[in-house]
Amino acid sequence: MAKKEELLKRQNKELIIKNQALIKANLERSKSDRKYKQLLHFLPQAVLLIKGTTVSFINESFIQLFDIKIKENIINKDVFNIIPGDLKELFKKQLSSLYSGNDMSNLQTSLNFNDRKIDLEYSLFHHIINNEDYILVIFEDITEKKQAQDILTSARVEEENEQLKIGFLANISHELRTPISLIYSAIQVQEQCIDSGDMKQHQRYTKVIKQNCFRLLRIINNLIDATRIDASYLRQI
Repeated sequence: MAKKEELLKRQNKELIIKNQALIKANLERSKSDRKYKQLLHFLPQAVLLIKGTTVSFINESFIQLFDIKIKENIINKDVFNIIPGDLKELFKKQLSSLYSGNDMSNLQTSLNFNDRKIDLEYSLFHHIINNEDYILVIFEDITEKKQAQDILTSARVEEENEQLKIGFLANISHELRTPISLIYSAIQVQEQCIDSGDMKQHQRYTKVIKQNCFRLLRIINNLIDATRIDASYLRQI
């Protein structure tokens, strides 16, 4: 009987020690989770932490980006309740691939969200926290950055077009000057031919004038076509 009591006491003591160790481990785990989430909380990018497909954590930047009214309505809920419709199907495939061990970074997408279009860049990372699988998703609103890039690209294209125009006009000036000079010279020679009665030479220079008139006409037609193309391009912009 005494031996049984002693055995029970020893087992009870071991159980208490195990419980204490478990409590300590849970406290350490809670402390570790808390520190990790505190770090994520202060990131300027929008942060989403997922366990499975359940939302474990979102930071203030995420709340602002996705215009979330009540944070408590999101935590421990399915992530697809908050992911905008445009992104849901793609996000499902990406999550599935991520749990297979493939991190994804610098992904880009455009969303129509709350009557406005936003351009997003986001990355997904597989994390193990306290021996449990998590997915860390970092979103960044790059709408303004993309608009700035579009403006720079547009300015660069405009500058290139301006250089092409300058080159085109310089070439046209040369192309126009040549036939006009030839026509003018031919007319002067024709006047001399009339004075001398050399009609054969007169006919020859009449042909030169005609050829250069046709040349001028082609240049003018090309110039008109180029102007039309340029005007059409400007209307598209």
